Amino acid sequence: MHDESGRPRDGSRDEGGVEFRGHLVSRWRATLAAALVTLTGVATTAAAQSSPSPIDTRPGLGAMVHAALSSDQNVIADKQTADVAVNADWPLSSGWRVRGEFGHAGWMFDGNTGLPAPLPAQRITLTRVTGSLVRSLDWLPGTYVGGGGGVYRYTSELSPMPRPTRPGLHLLVGMEIGSSRGGLAVRLEGQFQGVGDPNEPVEPGAYPVTGIPPNGTRSRVSGGQLNLVFGIGVGWRF
Repeated sequence: MHDESGRPRDGSRDEGGVEFRGHLVSRWRATLAAALVTLTGVATTAAAQSSPSPIDTRPGLGAMVHAALSSDQNVIADKQTADVAVNADWPLSSGWRVRGEFGHAGWMFDGNTGLPAPLPAQRITLTRVTGSLVRSLDWLPGTYVGGGGGVYRYTSELSPMPRPTRPGLHLLVGMEIGSSRGGLAVRLEGQFQGVGDPNEPVEPGAYPVTGIPPNGTRSRVSGGQLNLVFGIGVGWRF
């Protein structure tokens, strides 16, 4: 029995509405379960295809182009540079591999901050040969971290370099995206580099008036640099 508004007179529930809502809930649950099963299948398939990662099992070659930022206060801020590099790596065991790299970057210098003598505006370049020990990260296939050291060499357009060849250290983190069968891959990578001071050391009190040697060649660039490079490149897994 229903009143004129269509509601049950005796306060009983509308069985048709309850049945319809129950049907919607059942379909929603079924759809959610199907989505979860699909996502699980996709994740399982992706994990199977990407494990083991080719960077753990195959030697590789790579080429990178980085945007390079220098901490040197005399670098012209709006003229930061690109860092280009080529590298090769060889797998060891248990996710470890060794890597060698050759890279080159350059900056425009114009300033006297921290220098005992004025410098003309000029381009200073930094070439490196480095070695790294690299570790793959298990929680995300293709990612890696590492660190190492090497030799860095400064050159300049106008000013002589008292100590152009200096040691340096670096840290790196990156990701390689490619096929588990090897071949072509895309790399994203960042490095933090600490490079030794190319200036000639001066004994305390040797030049009490100006701190500048008589020949004026002690400092031709600023002190040791901290460089941050981040970029993209390609690799090939054999």
